[in-house]
Amino acid sequence: MRRLPFFLWLLLAFFLVNSVYADSPLRKSTNYYFVAGTSALILMQQFSKKGPVGRDGRNYIYRAQWDVQWKIKFLEREHSCRPREVSVMVGMNATYPKWKNFSNASKKLKIRWEKMFIAIKKHEKFHEEHAILAAEKIRNTILAFKQEDSCKLVEQKATNVGRKIMTTYQKMSEAYDIETQYGQSIGITLL
Repeated sequence: MRRLPFFLWLLLAFFLVNSVYADSPLRKSTNYYFVAGTSALILMQQFSKKGPVGRDGRNYIYRAQWDVQWKIKFLEREHSCRPREVSVMVGMNATYPKWKNFSNASKKLKIRWEKMFIAIKKHEKFHEEHAILAAEKIRNTILAFKQEDSCKLVEQKATNVGRKIMTTYQKMSEAYDIETQYGQSIGITLL
């Protein structure tokens, strides 16, 4: 008797997760920069010189950036047009450090490195979720548009609304970066 509710819960979770990702395809790209050293201090100095540049012009250990693109299929009728289908694509780029001489380091420093990467993944997940939420909001908002006189008007309206939504969600991501010092306050550090 207990298996059925648990099974249903798993099934529901599967469909909820898949519906988010199925409707908001996520394309990830990754960049790396190389660091070398056998102490936390040396590695931190290299992060501050070689790491990705934040919006404030400073170098950080890690950085994630995202964008949303959308495509509209229209339902055209005589002198009217409205969205019939909207597909969205989330593009996310992450830049990570790659430690050249990891094998030569102390066990303690390797553990710190691994903990730092756990924090990086947590930080990245926040940005990924915001990007997907932005994509869903863009899609749903455009689909709710009423008829316009032309598809060009629908497209212009979609562009304006989509950019506004993206800006709102990107500001949330930026605020999170500032609040966490690009993840440093949640563990993206070796010190």
